[in-house]
Amino acid sequence: MVDYKTIINRLNLQPLEVEGGCFKRVITLKNNHEEEIGSCIYYLVTPSSYSSLHKVLKDEIWYFLEGDPLLQIQYDEENEEFSSVIIDKASNNGTPMHLVEKNVWQSTILKEGGKWALVATTVIPGFKYDDFIHYNDDIVKTIGEFCDIKKFIY
Repeated sequence: MVDYKTIINRLNLQPLEVEGGCFKRVITLKNNHEEEIGSCIYYLVTPSSYSSLHKVLKDEIWYFLEGDPLLQIQYDEENEEFSSVIIDKASNNGTPMHLVEKNVWQSTILKEGGKWALVATTVIPGFKYDDFIHYNDDIVKTIGEFCDIKKFIY
C-alpha cells in the first residue's frame, strides 16, 4: 500500500487547520445564477490528523475512496441520539457512502491500527466556513457519556 504522503503530494492536499486532516476542494457546483449549490473535497485522515469533533450546518455525504477503515461517531443533539458507523469498502462489510445530516455533531478517526484513509465529502448546499461549529465543553461532556471522547477531539 502506498503511504499517505504520496497521496497528499499526488492530490496536492493541504492541512485543514480548523478540523484536522488534509483536504482539497475539487468541485464547486453552481446554479444558473452562479450561486453555489454544492461542493466536494478530498479529505485524508491519519492517526495524528483526523476529523475532530464538530458539526456542519448543512448535509454532508462521505464517500470512502481508499486506505484503511474509519470510525465515525455522530450525536444528534436535538433527538439525543448517539450512533457510530464504519466507513470502509462494502467488501469489508463497511459503509462506503454515508450521510451526516446538518446540525449533527461528528468526528471521524481511523479504526485502531489504521495508517490512513482517503475519502471525498460533498456538502449541499456548498460549504462555507461559517457553517462549521467546533465543539465546546458541554457537548464533549454529553458525548463523553457514550464513548471515549478524548479519541475524537484535539
